[in-house]
Amino acid sequence: MDKTFYEILGIEKAASHTAVLEAFRELVRQHHPDKFKEPAEKAAAEVLLKDITEAFNTLYNARKREEYDKTLLPGGSATHVKSSQEQAKEFFQQGMARYKAGELSQAVSLFDMVLRVQPDHSAALFYGGIVKMRNPKWRSQGAEAVERAIGLEPYNAAYVVEYCRLLIAMGQSIRATKILDKAAVDCPTSDEIRDLLAECAGGGDSSPKGGKFSLFGKKP
Repeated sequence: MDKTFYEILGIEKAASHTAVLEAFRELVRQHHPDKFKEPAEKAAAEVLLKDITEAFNTLYNARKREEYDKTLLPGGSATHVKSSQEQAKEFFQQGMARYKAGELSQAVSLFDMVLRVQPDHSAALFYGGIVKMRNPKWRSQGAEAVERAIGLEPYNAAYVVEYCRLLIAMGQSIRATKILDKAAVDCPTSDEIRDLLAECAGGGDSSPKGGKFSLFGKKP
């Protein structure tokens, strides 16, 4: 169930102007992102602080509070505070739309926004990493992200195949073969992994079909 701004601040609906301010200051003190060292905890604190600030800015302003209170009445429509999962889903959908359109620079930015909210979002790690690998400056960072995504979903054969095809196209067949060997154990029923291993062994051309992507534009 969505929380109201009063519930976010932990105050009664009749709370005074001063009580709103005191509650806000205490919550900021408790949940400020600078208090956390772990990336996941810091990202969660940033999302929570955003909700706390929105609630405070509404309830501390008399006019905005009056308008907000009307939405809480029967028949009103209370402001919806998006959860971190909802934010991540929205950013990811936008990112995939950009990715499929070949607008890869914009896609990367959106995938990075997903990861600020959900650091272990495997699909954002994977697709963002794949794009970054096509830029020499970001290649190492991209490969780390992709391999982290595969680690989170070791039975996702599609991730392994796409990643290894890209490695092979970049002249890293030995690395690709090692990854495929492990994936063949994790995904024993995947014909794609077996076929790609056979292509590697036979020295076949496993380059991605349809040409290469350009990082800052569409497919040529």
